[in-house]
Amino acid sequence: MVGKQKKRFILIFLLVLFIVWTFLILFVGPEVLITKIGVRNTYFIVFVLATVGGVSSITGASFLLTIVTFAGSGSNPFLLGLFGGIGIFIGDIWLYYIVHHSFKIIKEGQNQNLLFIANKIEKLSTKKVLVLVYLYLGFTPFPSDFLIIALSLSNISPSKLAPVILAGGLTLVTTIAYFGHVFLFL
Repeated sequence: MVGKQKKRFILIFLLVLFIVWTFLILFVGPEVLITKIGVRNTYFIVFVLATVGGVSSITGASFLLTIVTFAGSGSNPFLLGLFGGIGIFIGDIWLYYIVHHSFKIIKEGQNQNLLFIANKIEKLSTKKVLVLVYLYLGFTPFPSDFLIIALSLSNISPSKLAPVILAGGLTLVTTIAYFGHVFLFL
């Protein structure tokens, strides 16, 4: 019972955080937020947000909105990409290892969708999987949770996946930050 309450609390906390951040951006404005936070703290905030939530199914939209806001307010898009990409990498690798080491629990729960995806991944060549993972993580703003979980259930080595996950996170955040900077910082 305690586990369900803790999960519910975390979900509510993240939802409230997302709503508050969205309203702050909409009603206070990105320039005022950056002035209050400070440009130097911006990169640390991006790193922490990326590590904790990154491009997940719950916090992905608010994280990407934060990147665009900071980039459009004058922060360096390449530093945002660096700090955000490394943060996403750390969060995704944590998720990979947590799921990989708790595979027995997932298998007992028999989440058929995740096991189906993991089986499909195992049928592809490793090179093909790595290219597809990079394209998905680097060029789509979609949540990475399910992909990382499916990858952790497959037989692909984490040492082969890690550079691709890092490159995908760096590419995605840098691209979003750059376009946020170009289109909003005119």
